[in-house]
Amino acid sequence: MGGSDIRTDYSLAIAYGTLREPEQRRAFLAGLQDLPFDNLWLRISDFGADATPTALRRYISAVTDFHALKRPLVADQVGGLAGLAVAAFGATGA
Repeated sequence: MGGSDIRTDYSLAIAYGTLREPEQRRAFLAGLQDLPFDNLWLRISDFGADATPTALRRYISAVTDFHALKRPLVADQVGGLAGLAVAAFGATGA
């Protein structure tokens, strides 16, 4: 059948501390730029529903760099008010 309509997700599983490093983010962006995927799922360890306001602000700031990929971003395993805030501030779509 060709599989041309199959959408693919890429799960980026990294630590919160790594996400906060600008050089690391640039390296991930460079590596992801030409990969054939449709949606980027951000699975960031040590960040979730119990995130502090400061951690939430830093997460949102860091994740916005990934918008350069021009693909939908999904905050994987981020629930509660933190999950709502990440989506409400436009860092991710879900």
